[in-house]
Amino acid sequence: MAELAREEVAAQSQALDELSSRLKVLLLPRDPLDERNIMLEVRGVPFFFGCLIAVQYLAESLLVHACGAARLSSGWP
Repeated sequence: MAELAREEVAAQSQALDELSSRLKVLLLPRDPLDERNIMLEVRGVPFFFGCLIAVQYLAESLLVHACGAARLSSGWP
């Protein structure tokens, strides 16, 4: 019987941790600007420390922003 109680305490402890972390996120104040769209303009600058490196940097930067936007729109954190 004591073993069953220990298992139940462990299970409820894990559930309590999950719920408390979820509650912390839900209690954060909402930003009124969260629902607004943005426009991100990415330009390649010719002759900027080697055009190829600049374009590669801009492509990676655009990928990071696009992935972040996709995560946020899908309900991420």
